[in-house]
Amino acid sequence: MAVQVVASDGQLLNPCHPARARELIRKQRAICIGRQPYTIRLLPPHSDDAETVPSQQDYS
Repeated sequence: MAVQVVASDGQLLNPCHPARARELIRKQRAICIGRQPYTIRLLPPHSDDAETVPSQQDYS
């Protein structure tokens, strides 16, 4: 069984495993939009979700 995934812009993506879908919903990165077939919609990323990359310092 696979869960259908829709991007935040409405584009259909590859299906994912139900456990992954539950994890995305629990972390509030997706919402359920349909039950038959079970479908989730990814939410747009928040600025606090983005990982910050430390700047490289010149050690010479």
